[in-house]
Amino acid sequence: MDYFINLTLSLTSFFFLAGFGAFSAISWQEKEQRAAKLAILVAIIGSALFGGIIFLPSPIPQIAAGLIALGAATGLVLFFLPMGRIASGPDAPTTRVD
Repeated sequence: MDYFINLTLSLTSFFFLAGFGAFSAISWQEKEQRAAKLAILVAIIGSALFGGIIFLPSPIPQIAAGLIALGAATGLVLFFLPMGRIASGPDAPTTRVD
């Protein structure tokens, strides 16, 4: 069980670093220095946070892994939640705005 929890936290740490690091690199190439600095800051802090949780006493990594799983499940449900029928109006305008 601890192996699975450590693996979950390690992968979350890696994906934080890889995802926000890639975003930072692309932002830097596009001359968006503020976005690049913020993204690399989030990458380092998020990766260190999830990586550091691995070394904390026993109940804390289990709670963190549970919160990650809960967040992933919630995101999955919200992604597949039906939006309903999309209503569109008439294509031809009925009023003139000048």
